[in-house]
Amino acid sequence: SRLGVRCEIDLRKSEDNENGGITTSPGGEEVKYISIPFQTGGGYLQKNLSSFPRLFSVIGNEENYPLIYHCSIGTDRTGAVTFVLLSLLGVEKDDLYRDYLFSNFGYIEGIRRKTAIDDYLLYAERFPGENLKEKVWNMLLENGVEESDIISFVSIMTDND
Repeated sequence: SRLGVRCEIDLRKSEDNENGGITTSPGGEEVKYISIPFQTGGGYLQKNLSSFPRLFSVIGNEENYPLIYHCSIGTDRTGAVTFVLLSLLGVEKDDLYRDYLFSNFGYIEGIRRKTAIDDYLLYAERFPGENLKEKVWNMLLENGVEESDIISFVSIMTDND
């Protein structure tokens, strides 16, 4: 409540009870709980592109802010989402690596290496664009994300005080 969180996006799977059967936010009834299950087992970006239209319909809505998103540990599925969001905001590649590698400061059941980001960068290279931001933007469009949701997300993150 101190942070004023309005929306929680849970990337954990519900079909195998990974999310513990949660259907409301532990943050209280005033926090909107949205389950957008992402698949696990590597290739987190590629495997979950079909979930990005729903994700962006939430993060492209200013009424949902401030919001949080998470998975079980906060490195793999959350890392793939963070890669996309930071890329859309024009964050440099070195900073994308640095952000992901900060995960290693927590207890995460293993070491996270920059190869995960390498994998996302290589995948994004398949899409048209002059830079990573444009490539990720086009990747999302080609996978069903509404351009208005992308524009809204970028505006929320860059124009608000």
